[in-house]
Amino acid sequence: MQESSESNSENNLESNNKKWFQSKETQLTLKLLFVGFLILLMLIPLAFVKGVIRERKDYREEAYKSIVNSWGKAQLISPPILAVPFKTQIKQDKKLVTKTSYAHFSPDNLEIEAKLLPETRYKGIFKKVVYQSAVSIKGKFPEKLDLNSISSEKVNPQNIIWKDTVINLEISDLRGIQSRPKIKLGKKSFSFEPSTV
Repeated sequence: MQESSESNSENNLESNNKKWFQSKETQLTLKLLFVGFLILLMLIPLAFVKGVIRERKDYREEAYKSIVNSWGKAQLISPPILAVPFKTQIKQDKKLVTKTSYAHFSPDNLEIEAKLLPETRYKGIFKKVVYQSAVSIKGKFPEKLDLNSISSEKVNPQNIIWKDTVINLEISDLRGIQSRPKIKLGKKSFSFEPSTV
């Protein structure tokens, strides 16, 4: 009798298991668990793909920086400034000391013409457009320079050092310059000299 009750309980357990497994709720739950497992499994290759994309993006930025650094950065060119040196006397420790100061004049009128020429540079599979320009600046300085109008002290015309007068042209990144800038005064042509002022 005991054997038959054990076999009945086993049969009941099996039939309960079959009913549980065949119920719609259980099947839906198992399907959802399987789909969740597949989603988790697909995250692994997705992480690899994201890593490759990140590497490519970093390499692209590196390539762009390399191209830009070899070419030169953005250029800022200031208008030409006429710098006229003059001597002044100042009191320093109860002594008169001669000091050289500069009066700066900008052109009365200024015309700037620039031609922009795009050029494509490659680094590996990446390309970057860089620009070359030809800039022409035309201007006219005042015919009469009044140093007294810009100086806090009265400037004696004998203290003006005309031979050391220069024209300054400020360029932000000299690496981007392919040829030395030139200036034409009347019919004479002069080249600018690099300096740090």
